Amino acid sequence: MAIPRVFVSSTCYDLKYIRENLKYFIKTVGYEPVLSEEGAIYFDPALSTQDSCLREVPSCQLFVLIIGGRFGEAYKDTEASITNIEYSEAVKSKVPI
Repeated sequence: MAIPRVFVSSTCYDLKYIRENLKYFIKTVGYEPVLSEEGAIYFDPALSTQDSCLREVPSCQLFVLIIGGRFGEAYKDTEASITNIEYSEAVKSKVPI
């Protein structure tokens, strides 16, 4: 049986320690954490980093969203944050949040 993959979405720098703790927790329950800073995402050289992260969301079985005090980076030419776009992708792909 495949190990469930858990995509962790949040701003990275301000929530670094929360992300690290969550990664540890996800591993202790036997799941695979998917965090951009951990090398768990395949970064296609033909895509932006943002699009590589978005491409990974549908391949996960759970999506964890952490909302802090920062907006983070805007997605391409939109006013939405990359975290918001990742969330929208999880909803669209019917990944449990």
